[in-house]
Amino acid sequence: MNFSYLKDTLSQVSSYAWMFSVVSIILVFIGWFITYNNSLKVATRSESKSIVDAISKILNEISDLSLDYWVNQSFPPKSNPYVRKTPKMIGGGVTPGARLYLTAIHGKSIQINKYVIFLKSRGIFISDDFFSQVYLKATFECEVSYRYNKGYRVQRAQDVSSACVEFIMHLYDSFQENHPPRKPVFILKKLKYLDEKIDAWYQGLYERH
Repeated sequence: MNFSYLKDTLSQVSSYAWMFSVVSIILVFIGWFITYNNSLKVATRSESKSIVDAISKILNEISDLSLDYWVNQSFPPKSNPYVRKTPKMIGGGVTPGARLYLTAIHGKSIQINKYVIFLKSRGIFISDDFFSQVYLKATFECEVSYRYNKGYRVQRAQDVSSACVEFIMHLYDSFQENHPPRKPVFILKKLKYLDEKIDAWYQGLYERH
């Protein structure tokens, strides 16, 4: 009797064997999709982090350039009484050091702008106000920086450094919001916690009876 029942059960199970094959294939595809999606997220996060680090490096370079220029390189243009001054020379007064400084800042600004576009395309919000402040504080009045005393020029260099730091903090905060850190899952700890909960629930049922 038992043998006949077992035989009938096996025959019924064998008739649904194709379902197990289909389910196995579906599970394989689901597992592949999850693995691929997670790998894509990890790669995107790594690329975005590299871009943020690259922008931070350029901002530190801008800060160093500004410090050196405003504090150490703010020299007045050379004046030669024997050289006939043209209207352009009279109205200009931009020193070669100022031109070099502006060229360097402009080139680094183009790099930062391109990197920010990359980050925005990855869904990371970057406010334009922070870099606008960096560029403004670094370049405003830089052509005539030699007219100001050293105390004022040191303050201007500090303003540029502070603006760069604020922009860097904004970059990492935005990156953190878009890619929050994942806490490790301790499986044994979770299982122990669930076992304790089940024991407490079972003990409660036993005490009621």
